[in-house]
Amino acid sequence: MTPLTFKADSDEFRILRDWWSDLQNDRGARAELRRCATPNEAALVPTVNRLCLKFGVGAKYLPRIGALAALAAHIERIEVEDSLAEAMACGSDRPRLSEFRFRRLIQCQDLEELFTLLRRALVMLDRQANLQNLAYSLWFWPSDQTRQRWALDYYRKLSV
Repeated sequence: MTPLTFKADSDEFRILRDWWSDLQNDRGARAELRRCATPNEAALVPTVNRLCLKFGVGAKYLPRIGALAALAAHIERIEVEDSLAEAMACGSDRPRLSEFRFRRLIQCQDLEELFTLLRRALVMLDRQANLQNLAYSLWFWPSDQTRQRWALDYYRKLSV
């Protein structure tokens, strides 16, 4: 990919977090991103293009950054300790995301399908998600390492 890592202490995560904070005050841009049905549709939104420029990456990465931005627009609280997979496993009497849906998610290889599945999952998570974990995972998806980390996080939390 690129030298972007989205680690918690990285410049790109700081840029993303600041962008997300600004987005909370821009109802129009947030609504436009929430209406996007695909990463390619999100890539055409002006705020996504500005975010891409801030990251210093080219047009080749616009769909992935579009997916990240549109998903981030669905999040209302980003300071969540659990990873996305851990949050999906938590629930009062059952996981928020069923094992069937979770397996479908981690088997996904296509960015567009992943985008759709994650957008639905964010609703089930009450629009609360670890933004850093989302960014890192989305950026490196569908690497085996990322998908295996998600499986480990989900099933570890599910067994507690």
